Amino acid sequence: MQRSHKQLLAAVLVAAYTAFVPVMRSGMQLEVGYNEGWNLYNARTVLLHQPLYAERFGWHTVNYPALSFYISAWLSHLTGDLLYTGRALSIVGLVCSALLLGAMVRHLAGSRYAAVFTALLTISVVGASAPSYIGQYDPQLFATPFFLAAFYLYLRFRERPAAIVLMALLFVFAGNIKHNLIDIPLAVTLDLLVARRWRGLTLFLGTAMPATVLSLWINQHFAGSAFLTNLLAGRGYSLHHAFDNGIGTLGPLIPLLMLSGITAWRSRRYPALRITGIWLACAFVLNLFFAGGVGVATNSLFDTLLAMVLLIGIFLDEVREAASPLTYLPMAIALWPLLPLFINNETSLPIRDLRHLRQQQQTYRESLAVLRQTPGPTICESLLLCAEAGKPYLYDPFNATRFIQLGKLDPSPLYSRLANRQIAAIQLDKSIDLTKADTDANRFTPEMLEIIRKNYTPLLQRNGVLILVPAH
Repeated sequence: MQRSHKQLLAAVLVAAYTAFVPVMRSGMQLEVGYNEGWNLYNARTVLLHQPLYAERFGWHTVNYPALSFYISAWLSHLTGDLLYTGRALSIVGLVCSALLLGAMVRHLAGSRYAAVFTALLTISVVGASAPSYIGQYDPQLFATPFFLAAFYLYLRFRERPAAIVLMALLFVFAGNIKHNLIDIPLAVTLDLLVARRWRGLTLFLGTAMPATVLSLWINQHFAGSAFLTNLLAGRGYSLHHAFDNGIGTLGPLIPLLMLSGITAWRSRRYPALRITGIWLACAFVLNLFFAGGVGVATNSLFDTLLAMVLLIGIFLDEVREAASPLTYLPMAIALWPLLPLFINNETSLPIRDLRHLRQQQQTYRESLAVLRQTPGPTICESLLLCAEAGKPYLYDPFNATRFIQLGKLDPSPLYSRLANRQIAAIQLDKSIDLTKADTDANRFTPEMLEIIRKNYTPLLQRNGVLILVPAH
C-alpha cells in the first residue's frame, strides 16, 4: 500500500472513531447538552407564532438571532420531530464544513490527497476536542458551513464583483444563525485592506452593512421588539475562564497549532494563501477573547480549530512524499486527535460508551415519567426534560440567573412562589446534599437554592439527576 493511502486510512479510522459515539448518541432520548432544551423551547415559540424577543429582561431570554429557530421549526414540519431535526442539522453542518475545508485545500494546494485528508482531519479534530457538540441541538455547527462557503467564494472568485456581493450576503445570512462568528468576515476585510483592493472592499462593506441593518430590522419587526436588547445583554467575564477554555481545547493540539502557524508565516508572501494566516490570527485572538464569557465553552474556539486544519492541509501537500525525517509526519498528524481523548479520559471502547449512554437514557426516561406524572408548574435545570414533559417554559436557569446577578431582573416574585411551595417540581442536574450549595452558581442563585432546601424534598435521586417536590 502506498504511503499516502496508509495516511488516508489512518485519517479515516480516527475520524470514524471520534465521530461514531456522538453520532449514535444523537438518536438517543437523553440530553446531549444544556442548550438543547433552550433551543427546543425557542423553536416551539416560533411554531406557536409567538414573539421570541417579547421583553427586555425576562425569566426566559433569547440571546441568539432568530433564524436558526425558524429554520429548525420549518424543517420539523417535514421530519416530524423538532429535537432530532436540530441534532441532524448539527451533524450536517460538521460534514459540510469538512467538505468545504477540503475544497479550499484542493483549490489552494491542488492536491486531492491533501483535500481528502483535510476533510477527515476536520471531523476527527472536532470529534476529539468537542464531542458533545456533534449531534447536539445547537446552531453553531449549523451556521459554520455558511461562513465557510462565503470564505470559499472569496478564495475562488475574489476578482468577481458578483462573488463579493454573494459572499457578503452569505456572511449576513450566517450571522443571523449565530452572530459571534465574526473572524472570517474580519479576515476578508483585512485581506482586502492589505491587498489595497479598494473596489472590492467598498463593494463588500457596501453590501454587508445595509444587509446587516435590514436583517436587524427584520428580526426586530417580526421576532420581537426587544431583539437588540436581548442580543446585546451583557454577561460576566473571566480571564481565568478564558485561560481554562483555551488550554482545555487547544492545549492537546499545540503541536498542530504551531505547525499551522509556521505554514501561515511561510504563506504570507503569497497573495492567494495570505488570507489563511490572517484567518488563523483573527480566529485565535477573537476566540480566546470570547472564551472568557460566563457560560461559554469549547464552541468559542471552533474557528481556531478549523483555521488550523485548513493550514495543515496546505502543509501536508508539501510533505506527502518528503524524505526522512518528515516521512511519518502526516501519519502522526492523522493520529494526533486521539490525544485529547486520552487526556480527557474518553478513550474507552465505543461499545462501553454506548452502554453508559443507555444507562443515561434510562435515567432520563425515568425522570421524564416522574415529571409527566407531576401536575403543575416545574423548574428544570435540564430544560429538555421540562420541554419533553410538556411543561410551560417558566424559567431559563442560565439567562435568568445572569440577569438577577446583573441587577436587571427582580427575583422576589419567583422566590415567593418557591417559598409558598407553588412550584410542583424542581429538577437539578446533580444529586446534591441539600445542606450544601454545590450546584452550578451560573444557573441558580444561592438564595434560590436555600429556599429550595427549606421547602422541597427529594422525590427521585438517581445517577446525577434530582427531582424535588414540596415538603409536607
